[in-house]
Amino acid sequence: MGVPRGVLALGLAACCFGTVIGLEAAFPWKTEFPPSAPYPKHPKEAFEALYWPPWLSGMFIGLMQAPAVVFLFDTLGSSSSFMTVLSMVLVTDGLRKRFSHLAGFRSGLGNWWQVTCERLETVLSGHDCMTGIG
Repeated sequence: MGVPRGVLALGLAACCFGTVIGLEAAFPWKTEFPPSAPYPKHPKEAFEALYWPPWLSGMFIGLMQAPAVVFLFDTLGSSSSFMTVLSMVLVTDGLRKRFSHLAGFRSGLGNWWQVTCERLETVLSGHDCMTGIG
């Protein structure tokens, strides 16, 4: 395409930022919760609040990217988790050969750490999104 990667990244960031602003203007996050529900008005109050504003959640996720890259040589995301779980259907050698890219997600700590962490987060949060209990 001939466009520098940085220019494309800034353009994508601007599109994402504009989408977030537009969605927040159309559907304010505070309207999804009871008016009496406490939410943080300052980042220092975040751990005592029942609900977090989306920008604060995004900030924490962004800050967790650096340790994940430094210690795990991987970024945070869920696509690898989906591929790892989906790869469990490849039970025969024929299926593994036919879907070789997917078969690469069947084993290894690099594939399973996110699945394990996501399941642990579900259990610790007290709400199981798979069953709707919690």
